[in-house]
Amino acid sequence: GFVSLFAQPAVGVVHNWGNAGANTRHYTAIDERLFTSAVEALSPDCVVVLLGTNDWFPAEEEAENLTTIVSRIQKAVPETPVLLTSTFDIDYADARKWMAIYLEEAYPVAARNTGCYYWNMHDWFGEYDPDRMLDEWHCNDKG
Repeated sequence: GFVSLFAQPAVGVVHNWGNAGANTRHYTAIDERLFTSAVEALSPDCVVVLLGTNDWFPAEEEAENLTTIVSRIQKAVPETPVLLTSTFDIDYADARKWMAIYLEEAYPVAARNTGCYYWNMHDWFGEYDPDRMLDEWHCNDKG
């Protein structure tokens, strides 16, 4: 399950289901009823799916996993827009190799499969630049 806590009313609330080291396999392994009921209970205004950096497996599986995740969200909240975003290069050669493949064969495929919005954040962010990163994985304020 999940717990949502609010200290005071706010203009916007962000629910982050991020988990260090998690990949799309982990999210598709969540029981579908639990996943969809949690999304439904949050009743979000929009949903952003940002996964893939930790997925170093074939693009077909990546596309299938992303399609499953987005489809579950759409099932839970059918009127809510979903934005699938690519990630960007981190300081690992294997991650950069897979990201190049996913940008062609996974993210856009999952977006087409589900009809969700898609943003190629990798093209916007550009090549890995340590000046825009806190560490090998996370952006700083400049990034």
